[in-house]
Amino acid sequence: MQQLDLHAWQFLERKNPKHFCRLFFNSNSKCDSVDNNIAEIFNASIIEERFKPIKTMLEEIFELVMIRVASRKIMAQNLQQDVCPAILKKLEKAKNQCRFWQASRAGRGMHKVKHGTEGFVVDMHAKTCTCRAWELSGIPCAQALAVIREEQINPIQFVHKCYSTEMLRITYSHTLKPLNGSNLWIPSQDNPILAPKFKERKRGILKFKRRLEEGETSYRGPYGSLSRSGGKVRCSKCSRQGHNKKTCTQRVYPHPTNFTFTILSLVK
Repeated sequence: MQQLDLHAWQFLERKNPKHFCRLFFNSNSKCDSVDNNIAEIFNASIIEERFKPIKTMLEEIFELVMIRVASRKIMAQNLQQDVCPAILKKLEKAKNQCRFWQASRAGRGMHKVKHGTEGFVVDMHAKTCTCRAWELSGIPCAQALAVIREEQINPIQFVHKCYSTEMLRITYSHTLKPLNGSNLWIPSQDNPILAPKFKERKRGILKFKRRLEEGETSYRGPYGSLSRSGGKVRCSKCSRQGHNKKTCTQRVYPHPTNFTFTILSLVK
């Protein structure tokens, strides 16, 4: 990386690798996510509340969280399976991938799993795989499921207990007590808080997205957007480079064949 992009290498050298590289992740958290989607989803859900006064904003955010906790509690109580639904979907996806892997027993709970030139070692007693996916997430990877398939064992019992329905019910066992409106609040003895003085807003489109961090790029679509700097502009009117159709000063005459066809069509 240092040879490809010196600035990118210097930027990563200043960061702690345990925050962005799975190789340095702690397996106790059972989380292999390297993005910040949880914060981004929450930030997107409170866009309207963010532009309101502080008191109103906090009250509405509290109400949103209170409703979510109550709905998740009802959902957890109605679940019949032993594992959370989202984890079952990930497990089914890994099952579809395990059919390409072949497991060979080595003894003491260890197996060699290979597919073509790729190979990993799975330890069923320690519940680990050398790919580290099982150890980091707590969900059996495709290699581990290949061993479980050969041993004819229920894969649910190898999922970490933090994903169980019982732990989900414990997580949402609390209740956020609703608050009274400001009409029942005890008046404060301090000086009243004056309304802020708003500055005249500059014209333009309001920005709702967060500001990008250093080294972060903006993407448009699944593959991003390419920069137009350094490219050559070609006119679609005269097919010359250096300008576009709007600034073209060349007069384009119709093709003789098309011109003859147009005259004949008018005569008919």
